[in-house]
Amino acid sequence: EGATYAQKVMQETQALLQDVAPQPELIPLIGPTDEVIGRYLEESPADLLVLGAFKDLDAGAPTHIGITAHRIVQYTPMSVLMLKGQNIKFERILACVTVAGTPVVDSALQLAKALNAKLEFLHVLPSNTEPRPQSVRADDPALSILLDHDPRLSAFLRKTTATLNEWGLD
Repeated sequence: EGATYAQKVMQETQALLQDVAPQPELIPLIGPTDEVIGRYLEESPADLLVLGAFKDLDAGAPTHIGITAHRIVQYTPMSVLMLKGQNIKFERILACVTVAGTPVVDSALQLAKALNAKLEFLHVLPSNTEPRPQSVRADDPALSILLDHDPRLSAFLRKTTATLNEWGLD
């Protein structure tokens, strides 16, 4: 909406963050958002990019992100946390993991602890016999049979359970 508006937003942001420690560095950049962020990250790599879905959202559908956010997520060589909506409060985090998802488990645990949020893990097993998704409880005999036939999943589940126990989580 123009340089004047952008400067006003930057000043308001700076005022909101004046009491935050450690003090964040505010860096105004100019140009096409996805390209500018990409160039900036090439020069100043980060471990995590926290990103809003920007104003180019589809006509109000909260499940869509705009093309700018899509491009950034697609081409950024690091993890990206995509935020949607306003006044976000993290009370429950759902981490979707694969059998090789140990880094996701570790990162989700750290994030949940830092935000004091409840953490749940979801692992989806493709099924050729059951067309509808279903949840399997830990004491379900079907899970025992499945784990007996899939040593990789069994090992991952044991390791994840041990990690959760180390963190004091159920």
